[in-house]
Amino acid sequence: MSASLSIPEILKNQRQFFATGKTRELDFRIEQLKRLQGAIADREGEILEAVTADLGRGDLEAYIEVLVGRHIDYILKHIKSWTKRQKVSTSLAQFPASAYFYPEPLGVALIISPWNY
Repeated sequence: MSASLSIPEILKNQRQFFATGKTRELDFRIEQLKRLQGAIADREGEILEAVTADLGRGDLEAYIEVLVGRHIDYILKHIKSWTKRQKVSTSLAQFPASAYFYPEPLGVALIISPWNY
């Protein structure tokens, strides 16, 4: 993706890609998480410098921002169980039907996380 694209153009491209259904595939999601983890690790120094410059934080506080990359290990360890089909109950009116919940991506964000310190 070119750096010259505007945010609305980038968002449009992301939504078009999401519409292809590719992000539903578990293998694709795992690969993207690994790529994100690698990008964070490869640019850790740059991220630390940017956090310090932008937010005026010390080295220790800036390092907390980089820990997201470490949390990806936890996500990778659990993603298969988190994305498994789950049986859910149905009402008596729907007997003998069975129902399942399929956890899947809902939009263009790879990771949504309320993470604060």
